[in-house]
Parts: sequence; C-alpha cells; structure tokens
Amino acid sequence: IMHCLSLLLAFVPLVEVRPIYSHEGLPISWASEPMVMGSDRVRGTLKNTMTSSSIRLEQRPVVLQHSSAAIDPWQLDAGACVIQRKSGNIGCLPSFVIIGSMKAGTAELQGWLSQHPALYRWGGPSKSGSGEAHFFDKLSSDKDLEQSWLDNYLFRGLTIPSHGPKLRNSYTFEKTPSYIAMDGPQIERMARMIPSARLMASLREPASRMYSHYQHRCRNKAWLKVRDDSPLAATAVGNMSFSSGESKKSILKALKKAGYEAKSSDLEVASYPCSPAMFESALLRLPSGEYRQDGSINSDVSSIYSMLARGFYADQLQRFEEHYNYSQMKVLLTEELFHDFVGAMDEVQSWLGLPHFEYGTLTEINERGYTVLKTLKSKSGKVGYKPMTQRAKEALKAYYRPWNEKLSPYFGNDLTRLYRYWHMAPPEEHHFELE
Repeated sequence: IMHCLSLLLAFVPLVEVRPIYSHEGLPISWASEPMVMGSDRVRGTLKNTMTSSSIRLEQRPVVLQHSSAAIDPWQLDAGACVIQRKSGNIGCLPSFVIIGSMKAGTAELQGWLSQHPALYRWGGPSKSGSGEAHFFDKLSSDKDLEQSWLDNYLFRGLTIPSHGPKLRNSYTFEKTPSYIAMDGPQIERMARMIPSARLMASLREPASRMYSHYQHRCRNKAWLKVRDDSPLAATAVGNMSFSSGESKKSILKALKKAGYEAKSSDLEVASYPCSPAMFESALLRLPSGEYRQDGSINSDVSSIYSMLARGFYADQLQRFEEHYNYSQMKVLLTEELFHDFVGAMDEVQSWLGLPHFEYGTLTEINERGYTVLKTLKSKSGKVGYKPMTQRAKEALKAYYRPWNEKLSPYFGNDLTRLYRYWHMAPPEEHHFELE
C-alpha cells in the first residue's frame, strides 16, 4: 500500500492524498491527511494545522526528495516528512525531543513512550530504551546541518516503515540527554529547524545524578587511582582518584608539590565500580589528600566541574526558553517517574495530546520494587555500585541547593515536589523520606 502511495505522491505533487487505511488501536479521528508539497509551503501549512493541545497535524506536509533540487531544512518543521523518490523511504522530523538530562532516566522514558501506537522512536523499535541521535549537539555551523541532516539525522534514525498506516498516524521523537547542556548557538540552530517541536526534560536530584555520572565515567575507564601495591596506598592519597583526561605527568607534579614522591607506575586505571571513598576524594580532597579548610567542593578542578555543571538545570532550561515558548517545554522529575511511571505516562500523553494508551497491562514489579515494562530492558533493576558517603552527599546537597531553588518557576513557584522527591528540606525544616 505504501509503495502505491509513494508512487502517487511522486506523480501528483501538491494534491491531497485521501485516507486509504486506518491504524488499529488509534481512533480514526487521530489520522492526518498527508499532502505532498514543496518545502517552501511547509511552514505555512503547519501554521494552519498545528494546535497547542496536540502534536497531531490535521494536514501532514510531505516533501519529495528530488536529486536535482536540495530541500531547504530551514523551511521545514516538527512533524514534516520527506520521501526519498528512488527508495520510497519516509523520514519525519521529530514532533518532540527528550533533551535531558544525562543519567536521569531518559532511556527508560524513551522506552515507555515508544510503546504508544502513535509514536515512533529514534532508531525504530527496540527491546531497550537506549539510542541517541546526537545531531544538534555535534553541529558547529549552519552549513554542517545543511550538508548532513538528511543522511545523518532524518534517514538515519527518524524513518517510519514504508508499509501500513504510519504516515497518517505516527509521529517520531528522539532523545539526546546532552542537548540540555548545549550552548546558545546550538539551541538557536535547533529552534530554527524545528521551531514547533515540544521539549521534554527529565531532571534527577543533582547530587545523585553527579555520582551516577562519576560511576559512568569510571565504567568508561576515565579515572586513575593509586595502585593497591604502591607505597602511596597507605598514605592520605591512597583513596585519591584522578581524571584520566589529565596527563600522568601533571598528576605526578601535583602529588610532588603536595610532598609525595610518585612514579607513573604508582597509578592505574580505576576499575568499575569506583568506591565511594574514591568519589569523596575526587570531590572534596586536595592533591595532598587533605580536605579543604572551608569544606568546599573541588569545583575549580575541570573534571569535577564538568560533572557538577550538568546539574545546573535552571540555567540550562532558561537557555532553551530564549528560543522556545515555555508552553512547549515539559519538566519531569526522575524520582517521580519511577515512583509512578504509569501515572506519569498518563500526564505526558495528555500534554502531547495523544489518544490514551493503557500502560498498566504491560507492566510488572521488578526485584527493587519499581514498575517496569515487561518487554523493555530496564536499568532500574541494576544495583551497580555502593551509595556515596554521607559526607559527599551533604556537601553536594548544600552546593546544589541555590541551583535547585532557581527551578521554582518550572514548578509553579512551588518547590513541594522537590522537597519530597529530592529530599530538599524546606527552610528551617527537616526533610522527610520518599515513601
């Protein structure tokens, strides 16, 4: 059927394509009308068909890719589709994007959303929620985008099957958690290409997120430690860890300055999982092995600051608000998601204007007590490392508190949800534990 539709679209430009099939599980009213048109007509059409209540497009712009004429990506928008004339492949720009945050449950979120019959995730169906586009965060210029968007973005991961009713009923989305940390020019470039896209951010309590990030880097062999058989192991620097991004020469120089004669052979790559003591040392100890006199965090160390900065959520969201309307953004709390994923999906479906899909029948409770999808590999079942030390936890919570309070506008100027799920104590009150 879709092959015939492709031929019809190829030879009847600018003519409405009548509905010829329906999608099992979705109401007929959800279907959109594919209309083939030149790229210069897309935004005008979308302006008349988009609503603030749903990602559904009453009329779905479809642009044919001709070998003789390039498609201008700056004239397209979220939800618009392109058909390769020779192959018949269909690629549709994402209607929404999960922009962050790293180590905040975005893979799980993508996995749950991909079960909805109206949604098609980056890379297609998968038994895992993993898979990231990394398109906008890797671009350095408009020219980069113009030269790569078709092959490296649209047809690389945002294609929908060329059979069945997908063109009329399915909308694509992607998740790249590093998008939330993009700079202004990168966000502006994204907004010019898909200005009507909706943006979703999952935010995890930043102290926990940073510790998970540290262990992620440890898994990727990004930390060095003092060898257990080194004479230094019994000293104050025995539990120290150092970023492998720093040269061994600079590490040895810092140790020598602190009074330790160290050789390159005294260091080795830390094995996963890194110990809580190693994390505490990287976070709080000076190269001498001593704590800072003021008890502060090593935020002046680049390898530490780069992880800390990923938790400056309010500043990151504000950069997106310079190019997207607040109404296009949905902020979720990771802890709230895992507390009630089914309820969160009901809320997200309503925000996207999707036909209701019942997730409850697809779930089960895993060994750790989390509600997970039966068919999706969940990271919530893992217990990969020991919790951070109380000293490190308290230092991070104190450090992040001013940053967390800046999130107030994204929660209706009411931080009650953060007090509960992030164990943020209200002023002059004790915190209470998550039920």
